[in-house]
Amino acid sequence: MNDFHTLSINQTLKKIESSESGLSSEEAKSRAEKFGPNSLTSKKKTSRIILLLNQFASPLVYILIIAAVVAWTMKSALDAQVILLIVIINALFGYFYEIKTEKALEALEKIINLKSRIKRDGNFIEIDSVDIVNGDIVEIVSGMKIPADIRIIELYDLTVDESSLTGESEPVVKKEVIIPPNTLLSDRVNMLYAGTMIISGRGAGVVVETGDSTEFGHIAQEVTDTTVEPTLLQKQLALFSRKLLYLVIIAMIFLIVLGLSNHMAILDIVLVAIAVAIAVIPEGLPAVITITLAYGAFKMSKRKAIVRKLSAVETLGSITVIASDKTGTLTHNQQTVKKVYTLSNIFDVEGSGYEPRGMVKVNDKKINIHEHPDLFRLATLGVLCNDANIFERETGDFSVEGDPTEGALTCFALKNHIDKETLDEKMPRLDEIPFETINTYMATLHKSKGKNILVVKGSIEKMLDFSDYILKNNKKIKLTAEIKKQILEENNKFARSALRVLAISYLETNAKTIDKSDLKNMIFVGFFGMIDPPRNDAKQAIASCRLSGIRTIMITGDYPITAQAVAFDLGIINDRLENVVTGAEIEKMSDEKFKSTIKTHSVYARITPEMKLQIVEELQKQGELVAVTGDGINDAPALKKADIGVAMGKGGTDVTREVADLVLLDNNFATIVAAIEEGRTIFQNIRRSVFFLLSTNIGELLIIAFGLILGWPLLLLPVQILWMNLITDGTANIALSLEPTHIGLMKYKPRKTNEPILNGIILRRIFVVAVTMTLGVWFIYNYGIRNNFDMILIRTYIFGFMIIIQLLNTFNARSLRDSLFKLPLFNNPFLLVSIAISFAISLSTFYVGFARKIFQISYIDFSQWLILLLISFVIIFVVEIEKIVARVRVAKF
Repeated sequence: MNDFHTLSINQTLKKIESSESGLSSEEAKSRAEKFGPNSLTSKKKTSRIILLLNQFASPLVYILIIAAVVAWTMKSALDAQVILLIVIINALFGYFYEIKTEKALEALEKIINLKSRIKRDGNFIEIDSVDIVNGDIVEIVSGMKIPADIRIIELYDLTVDESSLTGESEPVVKKEVIIPPNTLLSDRVNMLYAGTMIISGRGAGVVVETGDSTEFGHIAQEVTDTTVEPTLLQKQLALFSRKLLYLVIIAMIFLIVLGLSNHMAILDIVLVAIAVAIAVIPEGLPAVITITLAYGAFKMSKRKAIVRKLSAVETLGSITVIASDKTGTLTHNQQTVKKVYTLSNIFDVEGSGYEPRGMVKVNDKKINIHEHPDLFRLATLGVLCNDANIFERETGDFSVEGDPTEGALTCFALKNHIDKETLDEKMPRLDEIPFETINTYMATLHKSKGKNILVVKGSIEKMLDFSDYILKNNKKIKLTAEIKKQILEENNKFARSALRVLAISYLETNAKTIDKSDLKNMIFVGFFGMIDPPRNDAKQAIASCRLSGIRTIMITGDYPITAQAVAFDLGIINDRLENVVTGAEIEKMSDEKFKSTIKTHSVYARITPEMKLQIVEELQKQGELVAVTGDGINDAPALKKADIGVAMGKGGTDVTREVADLVLLDNNFATIVAAIEEGRTIFQNIRRSVFFLLSTNIGELLIIAFGLILGWPLLLLPVQILWMNLITDGTANIALSLEPTHIGLMKYKPRKTNEPILNGIILRRIFVVAVTMTLGVWFIYNYGIRNNFDMILIRTYIFGFMIIIQLLNTFNARSLRDSLFKLPLFNNPFLLVSIAISFAISLSTFYVGFARKIFQISYIDFSQWLILLLISFVIIFVVEIEKIVARVRVAKF
């Protein structure tokens, strides 16, 4: 257990067998040989050959291979070759997408690949961070990324950004104190952790953990060990394939027994068995599903959502819970001034992040800051006592250089046309008292006309202690006990709104240098209220999720009051006073209490990575399909465990992006909703494809079985069935997989996790279509017999009828809920083009001599095609009647 935070500096150095002079070169070499490099253990990669072979590990593929082998054995080489070609194409599709996955540990290794200054043989030298060992003394400077876990032994104004590790948005002020055991990682202020960033200050520390033993290393191990669950679609396709296999076997056995009882020749019986297998097996389904998912991934990329795992595309549409990080996901991860207090007024400030745009208002009316002298002075002093700068990137985004809190003050000044650089030139800094954690303030002295200006900013309690006066309408008045009470009451109101408060006082003085004894008899000006603001688009997205039956919960490492306020603003909770569950409370909960809490509460604060993973696992146990969003290393295990891991493309760590299923290029929470809508469309398209394939293929099975039972010859030959399944079914079915999103799709709740691809309504509709086709064939066969047609001509009519009725059935499949007459005819042009191409290709088989010979059919003229078309239209009206019945029963798809 890493308990160095519980030890004093001397105890730590003793335990680690080091000193403030560092290690000798010989000792460092010995430790490097004993403990290994400061890097993460790489996970053994799956070989490309194994990855390719895994693409064939599907019951549906097994069925196709068996059918191909049987066809080849029975001298049906064309059938076998076409089936195997489909299997190979599908495997290659999956292979090329899978080789891009599982890169999490490579990204983690990049994080630790740094340079560091460490003390060896009593002198500081620069080495590769991978060569750091336990006991090394590391120099800590502003802007550096920490290379290992370090116990601080010296510090000066040290603040650290630990948001990528803990999820906490506020910079952490480090202190030299001894921390009690069992303290949360985010509260261990005497420690520095690998992968975090120094914002300001300097210091030194002793390395206590390296490589796999660091907190980053522990998370990396969790990422490796976390079991990746099959997606819902993978589970359902596996179940569907097994059931289909059973159906094929049962049908073949039934027909073989039936054939033997009718004294059919063994060769004819085998021919029938092959025909049945070819009829029932949807040869094109694996490829169609892959194309559907790939096209869905392409459309998501157009909406700024990059899908990393193809099988996860559809799962998005089934999500029932989004467990979102707060910092950088629901908020901007940028401090922003939202309210300003002076004794004369309370001001509201618009805008978010570091972009210097936004109005200042009083009672919803825009004001000019120059007409409010107290506010103008407060803004000016806030820029003087400040080391942060705002700059615009080439991308047009604005960022802060320095402390985020000071950046918020600089941004506020820029919104009001107060330029820090100009002001610093006009009133140069003469002296300063840097911020120290023990003091909770910063002071600067500036040259000015007449007397110099001493500015102090810090906690409101300190500023009130330093001040005897307060500014009101640009006049100095006595700071009475009553006014102090009023100020503290307003401060409490700011705090309840999750605003971080920073107060400012000033003093005109003749001094040219300052020390702590000068901080007295000052004039209190006011205070700023800052927050890491919620994203407006996130609020709209959460409302859309609620309408769609999707629950949004917040899991953050930040403070409860901040989490509560942000959750209320975003609409995650409806009551500002709704309880927030903390990590400390979770640790004390029984299993039953924890289960019930997960069901009822939506905001979790001060949560560790382990707890986040625990919450996700419990949600999954309760039958939820969970999407987890995040941008920090602390989110990686939960993202990998989730049904859908969603990483932020901007500002997020490489680790989260590599383990995620979905990466948002714009960090826009609303993009998740767009992706969910696309996922729902994809599942509907897969259902459309499955319905279309099975309704026609089961129809072919019934036709063969029906004829055999009645003692008729084979009504459809194996080569005819395979042709329809690949040309007629194939092209139209691919077009169905490209059906656009239908209006109103997001008004429905997510489908239940145990709801199969083929629910009762679809099964009934498949039966209706199959029976309709069979009755149509029965009519044609009897018509041919009565008119003394030979079997070749009868099969020709049946073959033509099946081509037309299957193509018409694609229109039925466009919507499993609504009438096809309500759907825009041209919003899926792929379908119309595919039907035209399919019919044209199929038509050519009737007019090309060698094709007629292959398919054993004869020539038919236009009038005969017209009759077949009129007979086939019955499929449209039958399904429309069935849809009316389904809607009456309020069927849900």
